[in-house]
Amino acid sequence: MFHICAGASAAPHRMSTRGKDSRAMQFDAMKENNWLDLMSDTARDLFLPQGIFYWSGRAGKEADINATIGTAAGWESDIIPGGKSDKWITYYIPSVREKMRQIPSDNVFPYAPILGLPGFRKAWREWIVKKTTPHFPFDADLLGSPMVVPGASPGLFYLVKMFLSPGEALVCPDKRWENYDLMFTDCLGVPIESYPFFENAKPAPENLEKKLVEVAKKQDKLVTMLNFPNNPTGYMPSRAEGEAYRDAIVNAANATGKTVVVLFDDAYDGYVFDETGAPISIFGMFVGLHPNVLPVKVDGVSKELLWYGGRTACITFAFHPDLRNRAALEKEVENKVGALVRGTVSNSVRLVQEAVSLALADPDTVFAERKVVEQVLSARCAALKHSLKSLDPKAAYPEPFNSGFFCLLNVNPAVDADALADHLLKQYRTGVIPMKDAALGINAIRVAFCSVDAPHVAALVDAIGKGIADLS
Repeated sequence: MFHICAGASAAPHRMSTRGKDSRAMQFDAMKENNWLDLMSDTARDLFLPQGIFYWSGRAGKEADINATIGTAAGWESDIIPGGKSDKWITYYIPSVREKMRQIPSDNVFPYAPILGLPGFRKAWREWIVKKTTPHFPFDADLLGSPMVVPGASPGLFYLVKMFLSPGEALVCPDKRWENYDLMFTDCLGVPIESYPFFENAKPAPENLEKKLVEVAKKQDKLVTMLNFPNNPTGYMPSRAEGEAYRDAIVNAANATGKTVVVLFDDAYDGYVFDETGAPISIFGMFVGLHPNVLPVKVDGVSKELLWYGGRTACITFAFHPDLRNRAALEKEVENKVGALVRGTVSNSVRLVQEAVSLALADPDTVFAERKVVEQVLSARCAALKHSLKSLDPKAAYPEPFNSGFFCLLNVNPAVDADALADHLLKQYRTGVIPMKDAALGINAIRVAFCSVDAPHVAALVDAIGKGIADLS
């Protein structure tokens, strides 16, 4: 097995799925017409990386096996009794679809309140408590009312804008969703301080603690992101590892005397496929934990309820019992978030909130329907683990994975990940996402097993192995 290493003190910068890709748009027409001179500094430097949607767009046209985009998909008969075994669909929650058909027009066409329908906010709060407290008990009274935002990405965007000014750093692992860099660094001017996620094939929360202490020497605020199950690695920490993350953050708060804001990107909450991972978000471990630890949860319908186009998520604060004037504090937090929502999108989609509220009135049915999808994804995850045993570890090896929609294969540095992804499409009609960052020593491909039928997983791995051999 080869090793690619980067120091825990690497300078803040953006992770990229394109690196210095010559295919990135050069804006020659804008230069020719002097339009770049008309733009703000932010817009002048901003561009859409040729990342996930570039590669998934190509795979949609060129691939027979498409492992590019994080959408759970499969045969209709997998999730619908009597469904067609030859009809490939995007999976969904049947009861949510059924409730959508029952909504009267007066509950479809009007605006929703800025922070969401009261009924939806109440239902989502109860959903969080019901799914989390059996595994990580906490005092539900410490949980604020979820605030509705138009998707988890905008929710995270608002929170980083709320807590960090341009130039102040956000602490994230080196293996992270590439859109963090576009959202936070490119759009908000917030650099990312990276730390190594894994050491010796195990998560290393001690690296997070060290990085927080290091950043505290340079700025007054400490904000970090925990994303489990992780995109792109597909890793969910065990209960013991979750406790180690909890302790690392408490240690950093105590060592620095600063409040640590912990943003939980829980987009893939609950998709855990074996007992090595905690069954649900470790957010529950942090509720009421420490007066200088502020946990904020972001989750939504895109992945949890398989409504990707619904663009509805929630921001939920947890309030420590030592905080003074809690009721007024919560109203003031809602005012701040409400200003961010009103100042950007005005409000979120009403139809989605109405349908999900009705469905969550019977949460056990929703859990059962989602469990069917989880079982399909679990079988694909197991098939991928089995097939990867045949891959030469000198060519590529996976980071540990047990959850979510993806796994990440570290590719031998002698084979460029971009070149490999391109070759796999052209030669083997197989789509994957390359992920590269020279400064962090990342040269990898992300494999979305969520959208690959289990019988095709072996062919997927075989194509990857052949592709690496071709380019070696």
